[in-house]
Amino acid sequence: MGKGLLTLRGCITPLTGQQNFIHLVAKLKLHGLPVRGRIIRGSSPCKQHCLGKLRQYVCDESLESEINLTGRRAELKHILAISNLVLSLSNQAESFGRTTLKALSLGPPRTSAMAMAA
Repeated sequence: MGKGLLTLRGCITPLTGQQNFIHLVAKLKLHGLPVRGRIIRGSSPCKQHCLGKLRQYVCDESLESEINLTGRRAELKHILAISNLVLSLSNQAESFGRTTLKALSLGPPRTSAMAMAA
């Protein structure tokens, strides 16, 4: 059986939940679940320090071969469609945005931090 693909999309800021996503993948791996993660991100030059911290967090969790950090992707629609789960882990409700709506339109299961907290 192949690994399940979990996808998170968002700008590189502490508000979009990338560290929570990395922690989630680490926990699932710890419990023996065959998953891999993909973070699709936009990153402006002024956010490079945040991107460096995120890469370090992936290394700290020993997930370099399990989590892929990609830049903006032309094939975003395809990636969302083949994902087993698309997450929105924003720390602010107004950050919900187009990412989640696009995933909803493509049909993969999805969840949000608000739903998980309930």
